Amino acid sequence: MSLSRNTTAERVDQLSSNLKEQLVEKGNDFVAYSLAVDESTDVTDIAQLSIFIRGVDSTMSITEEFLALRPMRGTTAGQDLYEEVSRCVNDMGLPWGKLVGLTTDGAPAMCGHRRGLVRRIREEMRDKNVTDVRWLSQGKVLQRFFELREEIHLFMESKGKYTTELRDETFLREMSFLCDITSHLNEMNLQLQGWGRVISDLYSTVKAFKTKMSLWETQMRKENLSQFPSCQTMKEKLSTTVFPTAQFTDKLSMLAADFRRRFADFEAQKVGSNCSSILLELMWKAHHQTYKWS
Repeated sequence: MSLSRNTTAERVDQLSSNLKEQLVEKGNDFVAYSLAVDESTDVTDIAQLSIFIRGVDSTMSITEEFLALRPMRGTTAGQDLYEEVSRCVNDMGLPWGKLVGLTTDGAPAMCGHRRGLVRRIREEMRDKNVTDVRWLSQGKVLQRFFELREEIHLFMESKGKYTTELRDETFLREMSFLCDITSHLNEMNLQLQGWGRVISDLYSTVKAFKTKMSLWETQMRKENLSQFPSCQTMKEKLSTTVFPTAQFTDKLSMLAADFRRRFADFEAQKVGSNCSSILLELMWKAHHQTYKWS
């Protein structure tokens, strides 16, 4: 049976409302929860704020859900982000006192020392005299988890929640590689952000990262893990097994190919860019010589 557009939209709205009611009901039982906030731009050039939540109740049951997607039609400063996050938290009836963690993408609007989202939430928590909120960027979450893997395993076992993955050598090796490459990507991501960056600077950063990936691929093939400290740690800890450098070399090759595909337009414009650079250099030299002669 075919449905009209209005009927379909109404059904989707009802599903959305029902899911929200279920999440609110689960949220009432949370003893602690954390938020993950990310900002991106859609195809219409409108900033979209994505908010995710992970909560745990008294029985150690974990709930992880997509909380909200809020369009940012005005500015996207730290105060604007805070107002949207705060409105979302209050709409869900979540108490600020149970917020224990906040993960962002590390952008200035998120973690700026004066007006960033993290600073505003810390002020909110301080005003309410509740537990301070820990902040981790996406690039540090995996690193922190990797460092605390033994403690996390023991804690989960003490609660009757067995995490066999944290004793699985294959899982640990793959997690160490993911941890290292995510850290490298996060470092590049931070270099691409901030005020006063021109397109040539951004392209130079991406180009340098592509060169680094080529070097890492060569080093990984030779089992040189100097640029992958987490992998090095796991190799030393699991010395009785062969470290899968060939597998990780293939993953680096796939990542490099993805970068080449995504930035193919820059390569196509390389000749024009070189000509423009030469022209600018000649103009600068001509101006400099004229100044000297005068």
